Amino acid sequence: MGNYKSRPSISCADELKKKISESYSLFRSHVIEDLRPVRETEWTELQQACSVCDTSKVIALITDHNVQEKTDTGLTLLHIACISGGSKHLIEVLIQKGVRPGALSKNQFSALHLATYKGDIDCVQGLLEGSVDVNQTGNSGLTALHIAAMCGHNEIATCLLEHDANIDLGDAVDFSPLHIACNFGHDKVVEVLLKYGADINISGSVGDRPLHLAAGKGYVRVTQYLVEGTGNSKADVNVKDDEEHTPIHFCCKSGHLVVLHYLLEQKADPHVANIYGDTPLHLACYNGKVEVVKQLISRTGLDSITKENIFSETPLHSACTSGKSLDMIKFLLDQPGVKINYQGKDGHTAFHSACYHGHIRVVQYLLEKGADINLVASVSDQSGGSERREDQTAIMWAFEQGRISDLYYTC
Repeated sequence: MGNYKSRPSISCADELKKKISESYSLFRSHVIEDLRPVRETEWTELQQACSVCDTSKVIALITDHNVQEKTDTGLTLLHIACISGGSKHLIEVLIQKGVRPGALSKNQFSALHLATYKGDIDCVQGLLEGSVDVNQTGNSGLTALHIAAMCGHNEIATCLLEHDANIDLGDAVDFSPLHIACNFGHDKVVEVLLKYGADINISGSVGDRPLHLAAGKGYVRVTQYLVEGTGNSKADVNVKDDEEHTPIHFCCKSGHLVVLHYLLEQKADPHVANIYGDTPLHLACYNGKVEVVKQLISRTGLDSITKENIFSETPLHSACTSGKSLDMIKFLLDQPGVKINYQGKDGHTAFHSACYHGHIRVVQYLLEKGADINLVASVSDQSGGSERREDQTAIMWAFEQGRISDLYYTC
C-alpha cells in the first residue's frame, strides 16, 4: 500500500510526456534557427549564389576547393540551397560536385531534415533521387519521416516511405513516426503510415502506444483510425502501458468526452485500475473533469465509486484531494454507497484530503454536510530509526502542511 502523503503529483508516464513535449519544443527552436540563417557579409559568393538558387552561377563558381564550404552554423551549400527552395537541378548539381548530402549542421540537421520540416516536396524528391540516406538520424534521434509526421506533411511522408524509410524506427524517446503523428493529431499522416504497414500497437519507452497518445489528446479521428485499423491490424482499446494505464485512463484524465464515448462503444473497460489502483473515475476526479465523472457513472454504473487506490483514496477522496470542483464533490456525495465519513484503509477521510491540501471551500462544504473532524488516520512515522504508527486527525494534517491558520475559523 502507498503512503497518501508521499503520492507523486504526476505519474512516470506523465513526467516522460512532459519531457518529450519540452524536447520537441526545443527541436522546433533549433530547426527554425537553421532555417533562418543570418546572411552575414562573410558569406562567400558561392554561398550567396546558393541562397538565391542561381544554378548557372553556382556551376561557374564551384570547384574542388570550395565545394565543402560551410557557414559558421555548419550549413553546407546543400543546406543553403534547400533552405532557399532550391530546384531539383541545383540539388543534383551540388551532389554531383561532391557536396556531402548527409552532412549535419551544428544543430544536427541534414538538408533532408530541413527540406522535410519546410514541407518542400520538390527539394525532398531531389535529395532522394540523389541517393540521400532516407533513414539518417539527427537532432533528437529524428529521421525525416519522424519530422514529416510531426509537421503533418502526408505527401512527403508518402514520398519517404516509397524510398524505403524505416516506418517503425524509434527516436531518442522510442517514439515511432506513428507515435509522433498521433501525438500531434495529424490524421492524414496516420492514415498514410497505417496504409504502409506501421505497427499499430508499437510500444514507446514506457509502454505507451499510439492509441494512448491519441486518446489522451482527444483526437477523435486519429483514435478511430487506430481502433478500426487496417485489415487484421487494429489497436487494442484496452492495451496497457508500463504503469497499466489504458487509453481510457488518459482520455478521462484529460476530459475528452467524445473520445470517451467512442472508446466505451468499442468495449473499453471503464473500471480497470492502473498500478496505483486508479480507475478512470479516480483520474477524472483528481483532474476535476466533472462531465467525464457524470458520464462515466451514468453510462458504466457504480462499480468504481467506492474502489480505493493504493493510497487509500476512493473517487470522493480524489475529488477532495484535487479540490478543483465543488460540483463534482456534491455529485459524488449524491451517489448510492458514497459516505462522507468513509475511512480508507489507512483511516483517512475525504475531509483529511481536503484539509491536507488546504481547499477551504471544500472543507466548509464537507463540514456543512456532516464531516466528522475527530476521525483519525493511521500514519507511519519512521523518525528515530524505528517505524511506528500515529493516529492523526484532519486538523493535524492541516497543521503539518502549515494550513492551520487558513482552516482555523472554518473548523
